[in-house]
Amino acid sequence: MERRQPDRGFWIVTGILGVISVAGILYFWMIPTVWPWLPPEGGHPGDQVDWLFRFMASSAALLYTYVLGYIIYFAIAYRRRKSDPDDALGANVHDNTKLEATWTIVPMLFVVLLSVLSIRIWYVLQVQPTHGMVVESIGRQWYFTFRYPDINGEVTDEMHLPVNVPVTLNVTSNDVIHSFWVPDMRLKADMIPGMINTIRFTPTRVGRYQIICTEFC
Repeated sequence: MERRQPDRGFWIVTGILGVISVAGILYFWMIPTVWPWLPPEGGHPGDQVDWLFRFMASSAALLYTYVLGYIIYFAIAYRRRKSDPDDALGANVHDNTKLEATWTIVPMLFVVLLSVLSIRIWYVLQVQPTHGMVVESIGRQWYFTFRYPDINGEVTDEMHLPVNVPVTLNVTSNDVIHSFWVPDMRLKADMIPGMINTIRFTPTRVGRYQIICTEFC
């Protein structure tokens, strides 16, 4: 069987998709440093979470551009034409070992890389700091309460934290399932009755940050 080579139109489309994908990568990787469209980073490891988000978004932009672009190109270039006979068959392409190996190995390596980068951040969140501050939070309808067991045990409706001091925040719920989220810290945890979930972070910037519940009580 004669093997068909990519025509001129294929390479033109490939070049156009390359330009679009580079623009997408620059948008997710470079523009946020000039035009911030994410909430300001209020603490560590928020910077690492943002880096991982930009890496994933840039990779997704590259993959999405080529997959969608080629689908549109092939649908147009190899469409059934009115002049084709009723029993016409499309190109029978198979047994391309190099191509099959490529689309198997490359995604596998990308998933492994993404796993390694994610586990690094996950490990930072799991390590108990040798020093720092412990805070307890209980979700209630429709608010949170906070307690500082290492200081005076006082219960408040606002959380006050020192800058550059590691914080271990243990969260749970008094009634229904809540979800504790501080966008500026890039961390979120569900608050479930009878279960304690832990968030670890270090505030690095003085400010007033909003706490959002992402569950409807």
